Amino acid sequence: MTKRILSLLVLVLATAPALAVGGAALDPSQTLYNARQLGMGGVAIGFSDDANGVLSNPSGLTNLEFPQLTGSSRKLVLDEVRYTLFGWAIPTEWGTFGLAYTGLNTGGSLPTMLDPASQRIIIDASQESISYDNNVLALSYARNFKLAQLPNALAVGGNLKFFNQTLSGSLYSKASTIGLDLAASYQPLTWLSVGANLQDLLEGNLAWNGGASDKLGGFYKLGCKMYILGASHEAYSTNQQKLYGGIDLDIPHSTMSGAGYHLGLEYYPL
Repeated sequence: MTKRILSLLVLVLATAPALAVGGAALDPSQTLYNARQLGMGGVAIGFSDDANGVLSNPSGLTNLEFPQLTGSSRKLVLDEVRYTLFGWAIPTEWGTFGLAYTGLNTGGSLPTMLDPASQRIIIDASQESISYDNNVLALSYARNFKLAQLPNALAVGGNLKFFNQTLSGSLYSKASTIGLDLAASYQPLTWLSVGANLQDLLEGNLAWNGGASDKLGGFYKLGCKMYILGASHEAYSTNQQKLYGGIDLDIPHSTMSGAGYHLGLEYYPL
């Protein structure tokens, strides 16, 4: 019971839905809680050559050679918040198309009140339990462009995102808006690739029932992938082993989070 109250409190404080005019809303696609990204400390910009790239860096989808499908589900925040991710991408002769869904959900959280006698926070049994849902659906497209000024192709991609957030139960409200991501990737050296994903450029407003609204902020994500060990085109040549390193930088805009960075390694022993 206490865990559910705490989990709802964490989510409400993180998103401020319907409780603060001019607040900042959380985009659940800003951080991917799947095995590859978690194992690499959150590095994603240069490692978006799979279906997860729909959300992490759509320009990386140009490296796909065949259709890919990914999905994950896990619990966060004391195992009371359900996280869901689904991604699909397919390369064609006209470019790479993608579709992704990700969301956060918690249910059965009990409302509280201030006890007038003891001045302590207690459960309000007269109110219904509260559920919270925050999800985004993304439509993605990516393509390589050959520019005369550049020796290698420039990969460009983007997402059109549809946001929906809902509070249900004794406190009911819902809001929706549209977001836009633009991304690009380039390989200036045989052992180095760089990229950027400018998330939620539109900074739309989530208009809640009752007149409150939250601005949708995000991150400008910059990153690189270094080919450290390998059989060819890497900084150091080996016969069998492969080692890749990555660095990401997150620059916030219209969000309550601060700037951050991520470091990670990906190793193939064979």
